[in-house]
Amino acid sequence: MKPNHLLTIFCALFFLNINAQTFTPVKRVVIEELTGTWCGWCPRGAVYADSLANMYPNTTEIIAVHNNSSGIEPMVVGIYDTGATSLPFFGGGFPAIEVDRLLADDPTDIFTHYYNHINDFGLADITVTVVYDTSTRIATVNATAHFAQAVNGGGYNLALVITEDSVHNNSSPYDQDNYYSFQAMNMPLTGAGHNWQAEPNPVPAADMYYNHVARTIDGTYLGTNGSLPSTIAAGAIENYSFTYTVPLTSYPEQMKAIILLININTSAIMNANHAGLTSNLTGVSEAAQKRSAHIYPNPLAKGATLQIDKMLTDASLAVYNSVGELVQQAENISGNTIPLNKDLPGGLYFICVKQDGNTVMGGKLIISN
Repeated sequence: MKPNHLLTIFCALFFLNINAQTFTPVKRVVIEELTGTWCGWCPRGAVYADSLANMYPNTTEIIAVHNNSSGIEPMVVGIYDTGATSLPFFGGGFPAIEVDRLLADDPTDIFTHYYNHINDFGLADITVTVVYDTSTRIATVNATAHFAQAVNGGGYNLALVITEDSVHNNSSPYDQDNYYSFQAMNMPLTGAGHNWQAEPNPVPAADMYYNHVARTIDGTYLGTNGSLPSTIAAGAIENYSFTYTVPLTSYPEQMKAIILLININTSAIMNANHAGLTSNLTGVSEAAQKRSAHIYPNPLAKGATLQIDKMLTDASLAVYNSVGELVQQAENISGNTIPLNKDLPGGLYFICVKQDGNTVMGGKLIISN
């Protein structure tokens, strides 16, 4: 065999070894929904993003990036808005979705792009754990990246994104323009908690609860410099910790810490994962929190009666506010109505009802002003 052939084989084996894949990471598709309260067509983005999140909760990360074209957008994160709208493939139209930062399209194609990219190679498995201090409101977010393939020469960052669900404010900047309304284009659109055609234009802020709202992206749009080393061996596990202080105007129980693995040379998001900021608050288990369908109505008007779809006998009630403080207790509850204090201010609460020592109902309750 000629020497140059030996060299060719050696080089091929060398690069094969460098790029050897030790396992297949679990892929999660990241959808960044570009939206704004000023955008009359943007209810469409909320509908399709919520639909995908509900259908594939374990393999998607949805982030609503609010745009400040109006100059008064109340939920904008400037660095995120600028980065998302500066990608070369973004055409400037709203609403839009950006899929793993590889392409932009209309939200109606969200499922097609999910199916096209769910089997992309994710480079590393991402795991996220959060420790939240209720007294300081500081969340410590621990990110772990288990690399399936070696990385040489850098080019990757981790990014922390905090999102919040059920964002609500009665002030007028939170009104949602709605071109689907019978008062505008009169077009059918249902989802994300609304029959948009039957609602006015704009939808009053009092009736709007915004989900997946980006609250921050740590560092830069391309993540935190130095969060990953420049050389990473196949099979290596890399750790990095972020901190985030929850503003007094936000509800930590409604928030997620999402970790993105970003290729800083292409802007592409390789993989992601998330954890709730408070997955087990004041003894109410996450499983119990998810049974919020047992509580109705929800949201509840201040002073109204809370009901559950279970008959109780000698049950106990505990109500916690958004920072984990016990604000109401009651014993010997029977029937299917819950006696809430009528002077509880509007906001987010956790309800826990126990009977015979077992939690029979728990969940999140919003009391409107």
